[in-house]
Amino acid sequence: MKYSKEELIKVLGIDALEEATQEQSLGTFLSALELRTGQAVAEKLTDEQLEAFTALVDNDGDEAGETWLRENIEGFDSIEDEVVEQLIAEVDDMDVTK
Repeated sequence: MKYSKEELIKVLGIDALEEATQEQSLGTFLSALELRTGQAVAEKLTDEQLEAFTALVDNDGDEAGETWLRENIEGFDSIEDEVVEQLIAEVDDMDVTK
């Protein structure tokens, strides 16, 4: 992902919130990012790749799964970056202070 944690907090407009609230909001954002990126990537996987990926995550965890995706899915970083930008735009659209 092209944003650091600190950059995301600023981009999301949550930098003025208490640290605990920032962490909670960032956690929600990252969970949505993981889900949507997973959905976008799943569409690109063959049945065999999906099976291998699922087995890897079940046995070795999410980090191993992310490494596998980065190594085996062409354009994974671009997919993730696109989803990040979409989510940021959605959060921006929800800003009730505008």
